[in-house]
Amino acid sequence: MTAFDHDALERLEIATRAALSPLAAANTDEWSRAVGGAFARLVGAQRWLVAMPHVDVYVTSDGVDRQAVSGIHRYLLAPTIKGVPSEDRALHNFNLKMRAMGVEALNYGVVDALLGGGGSIRRTFFQMEVLEPGALGNFYSLLIEVPHAGGVVPVALSAYPDGPRRDRVDDPNLALMRLVSPALRAGMDVFHRMHAQRLALDGVAEPMAVHDTRGRPVHRNAALSALLAADPEHERVEGELRALAASLGALITRRRGVEPLRVESGERRLRTARGAYTLRASLLPHPVVGADGSVMIYVSLDAGRVTLPPPEAIRERFGLTPREADIGLLVAEGLSNAEIAERCGISTFTARNHVERLLSKLGVDSRKAVALTLIRGCG
Repeated sequence: MTAFDHDALERLEIATRAALSPLAAANTDEWSRAVGGAFARLVGAQRWLVAMPHVDVYVTSDGVDRQAVSGIHRYLLAPTIKGVPSEDRALHNFNLKMRAMGVEALNYGVVDALLGGGGSIRRTFFQMEVLEPGALGNFYSLLIEVPHAGGVVPVALSAYPDGPRRDRVDDPNLALMRLVSPALRAGMDVFHRMHAQRLALDGVAEPMAVHDTRGRPVHRNAALSALLAADPEHERVEGELRALAASLGALITRRRGVEPLRVESGERRLRTARGAYTLRASLLPHPVVGADGSVMIYVSLDAGRVTLPPPEAIRERFGLTPREADIGLLVAEGLSNAEIAERCGISTFTARNHVERLLSKLGVDSRKAVALTLIRGCG
């Protein structure tokens, strides 16, 4: 049995904790970065790759060649998912032998030994034409297969140390990597369940978010992301989402151990330049997408309830001509240059010139900021 010093055990604890903690991350990339960074520290490297090809996740540190990553997908991981031989025949034979022997922790020396030894690795296309040109030929890799959708899929953690080639088959880091494997498998099981929930939420047409009970965002579906991206005051809306979630989450603390947790709800309203938002939240009795206690928030926007100032007030406040004031109101309503031209009976070119002068006089650099500027300036 390999004996580890205090420093190695500390690095092992950090790597194990990261692998077990997909629920602690706000999203897949954040968890991948935590796992990749911890794995690299475990084996004394700086550069790393986390690959979960079945969910199209390839997250890397700085300094990892993207073309080499594409080659790793093409020759190593994609064939496993598809159940077909790799284009590199030697790599295909290596994969078969690796699975038959139950080997998961790899370095240059282990791969060479599985290929037959004596520098056999240097005769593989994958090593010499994919890894070496991308400066990834000196590697540690933990390559596991995990259950998913009725089959198994590959997951890879790789780190690329600088300095001498790591080619000892008795390298102590290989033993540390094998100890991380069970934690990574458990983390992937949780990740798959959480990922399926997130995909389901992304399929909902209504804008919605999930926050934890401390108000921190856990997931935001595509509809809400698009809605907020179009609002210059999106930070105000995001702040209200956090505050609403935290206010409901506080009920858990007050009632814990006193009465069973039940579904609670709350509502907040706020107005921005885009319209009037209504936020309706429910404190759920069971966690969703990994949150330890979940608040589901539905968001609606009534864009028709915003009252823009009259043109006379806009002219006086911003020193605009009557035409510029009218153009400003049309821009605030969200009309394009072509729509403004049609409404005003002018050419699109003239409408564009009016809009450019308007933005300059208002001191803004985007059309989205016009409504907010007019409302605030004349409020």
